Amino acid sequence: MEYRGIVLGILQSIPNGGRWQFELNGTSKSGQGFSRQNAAHRARKAIDAAIKDTPADRSAWHIGQRVSCKNHDELGIVVEVNGQVKVRWDGGRTSYFSHDDKANVEIAPAQPGAAP
Repeated sequence: MEYRGIVLGILQSIPNGGRWQFELNGTSKSGQGFSRQNAAHRARKAIDAAIKDTPADRSAWHIGQRVSCKNHDELGIVVEVNGQVKVRWDGGRTSYFSHDDKANVEIAPAQPGAAP
């Protein structure tokens, strides 16, 4: 499963509980819930907390980096179009941002081994 561009593993544990785990910047994070659904919910909250303070200014963006929109649950990818950095959303639209404005996206920290 993927959430906000981060691969998330959820396992059923006995009898009805669930365990979750994801890796961010070389650090593994994990936890558990009283059900598989609860574990998935807790994992999404943990990912949200982990990427909450990431920069929204485009100087921290890398071409090919996965991002998520703050206003709705849509993922996208940072692209370069005619020399300008933009976000192409999975739904097909493209967002263009003014140089002085903060972008309305959250950026997952770079994954280990990912090209900048």
